[in-house]
Amino acid sequence: MNSTRLPGKTLMDLHGQTVLSHVVQRASAIEGIDSVVVATTQNLEDIVILHESERLGVEGFAGSNEDVLDRIYKAAKRYSAGTVIRLTADCPLLDPCISTLVLKRYLQGGVDYVSNNHPPTYPDGLDTEVCSINALEMAWKNAVKNSDREHVTSYIWNNPTLFIIAHIESVRDMSDMRWTLDKEEDLMFLEKLMSFFPEDGSIPSISSIEKILSSNSTLLALNKDIIRNEGYIKSIRLDNK
Repeated sequence: MNSTRLPGKTLMDLHGQTVLSHVVQRASAIEGIDSVVVATTQNLEDIVILHESERLGVEGFAGSNEDVLDRIYKAAKRYSAGTVIRLTADCPLLDPCISTLVLKRYLQGGVDYVSNNHPPTYPDGLDTEVCSINALEMAWKNAVKNSDREHVTSYIWNNPTLFIIAHIESVRDMSDMRWTLDKEEDLMFLEKLMSFFPEDGSIPSISSIEKILSSNSTLLALNKDIIRNEGYIKSIRLDNK
């Protein structure tokens, strides 16, 4: 709730639902998962996120504010997860079909970590990461940089000699599109885009969203100037000070 760029974004109303509700709905539709856990902080202002998680019928976990790696690891251990799918709660257009592809690649075996954003080829806002609990524990034990503690998996994908890594790519590069929520411009974009969605509550596919955008090109201009992974870039700069 204390996001510096858009405070309270997790529980903002977006097309008649909280942002978190959209994310939980999509996460729950990923094929092969056993449970969805919302991992928030122990800050008093984030108690409302635990309440919303309960309302949505999913587990909630409160952990460290600054050390997000510690939070995710302890949540995974609390619920005895052998495989961890990491999603972020500012991605209300998360595509369960794409996330399923990432999970299926991991389940084929022979890897410690799979993602669809290293390098990015999908729109920003569809990021999905899957890793073993052993890989997450190794990162938890060994990561010392603040950026690695904040961004959870960066220790893993920055150490390809320690971990076996694979990635899923889009058939064409769509990484210039921004479908995530970090700033007011993103909220405007998402609200206007979702006004074109079907009213039956079904989850639009990436191709159907593309069709909407192709016939409403002015939507893309609303948030096109925001830098992708701005938070991680800032963390790296702070590491080097």
